[in-house]
Amino acid sequence: MRAQLEGLRFSYEKELLEQVKRSLGPERVNKREAVRREQFHARKRSLLGDAVRITEDLLPDVHRRYMECLALLGGDLKGDLYVQQSPEYNASVFAMGDRFDIMVHSSLLRDFTLDELTFVMGHELGHVLFDHSSFSIHEVFREENGVDSNTAQSMLAWSRAAEVSADRIGLVCCGTLSGATSALFKTSSGIPGIDQTRILASLRSQYDELVAHIDDEGEGHEWVRTHPMVPIRFKAIELGALDLVMLRKNASMFSARGFRGIDKQIANILRKLDERSGPGMGSSRPLANPNQQAAALIALVYVALCDGSLSATERTVLTDVHMKLSCPFPLSDILDSAVKNRLDFVSGAPGELKRRSDRLHPDDVELVVRLAVAMCLQCSRKVDGAEKVALQTLSHSLKFNGLDTVIKEYRENPPGRIQRVFRH
Repeated sequence: MRAQLEGLRFSYEKELLEQVKRSLGPERVNKREAVRREQFHARKRSLLGDAVRITEDLLPDVHRRYMECLALLGGDLKGDLYVQQSPEYNASVFAMGDRFDIMVHSSLLRDFTLDELTFVMGHELGHVLFDHSSFSIHEVFREENGVDSNTAQSMLAWSRAAEVSADRIGLVCCGTLSGATSALFKTSSGIPGIDQTRILASLRSQYDELVAHIDDEGEGHEWVRTHPMVPIRFKAIELGALDLVMLRKNASMFSARGFRGIDKQIANILRKLDERSGPGMGSSRPLANPNQQAAALIALVYVALCDGSLSATERTVLTDVHMKLSCPFPLSDILDSAVKNRLDFVSGAPGELKRRSDRLHPDDVELVVRLAVAMCLQCSRKVDGAEKVALQTLSHSLKFNGLDTVIKEYRENPPGRIQRVFRH
């Protein structure tokens, strides 16, 4: 079946991958191979030390489904399945060729049915089959030279399209549309126990409304996502369900040529979003480059963490700012890392901002400070204590002298929604 599975790869993803490779250049692409080998072994050590390997004796039903997936996909896939304690519905994989390790969170084993869990495991195996570990967009964005905005847009578009390819392998392994869509629903909503018929009806309706909204409203900030929007992933699964289930039951009956029509329908939606929501679209005044955008996020996360935690309101504000600035890097990774290593982040942020300050335009510096003050007022309606100290440190690092004036202005005339700060 391995040959037929290659026909499931989303054609738009292959197109984008070639575009990314051309943008990065062969030298940079080849350099990733050595880095990936080192990271693969480091991840293996981490899993062996901090996670639990799922064996036949430990969890026989889960292990049996996992082995059935490997047998169904064929080839020389070699990898272990691990579980790690976490309340989040998530899983991940890192691969080097046909060698890989999958890690699932404990909440999946607790709340997912075997069909739903099989879809998740199959999805991760899809990333292995299509060699999606060959690029880590998070690492490329963190490299010293970074990438230009067009390359960043292509890489994020490829990451979204890659999820469609992986979902198809997940459905082949799962074998049922209901199991696949309920797994997608649970990982997206965090809500277990909803009837599968209601889930299908809800996602169909939401997809139709989303397509109408895209046609009516046009531009947006979808380009900063690493995953496509949930209704689009659902529709891609639903449209291909009959072919994918047939492939599982009788591979000789599957027609890759006929499947291309489904590809085209989903590609048209994603392409429309990609074209309408690129860097700079919908932003009043986007910062000039990723280094400057990173400085803005470092500053805001620093102020948000000054009191020891990151509130839900602060996360919402940071998400709005991230989208408004059209930042070419995933916010969730930044926040997760900052919260996990809060003391190191808080102690290192002022120095990092000071190093970046010379590359910021004075108007951009003022915008960052205004955003930080507005965030404090939106979250607590006051600026004192730890927040005031953090804002003072931020202003000093960025060489901004008007902090008290901004605080007074916003106290007397609160900006309300954070988007209004950009119109200052």
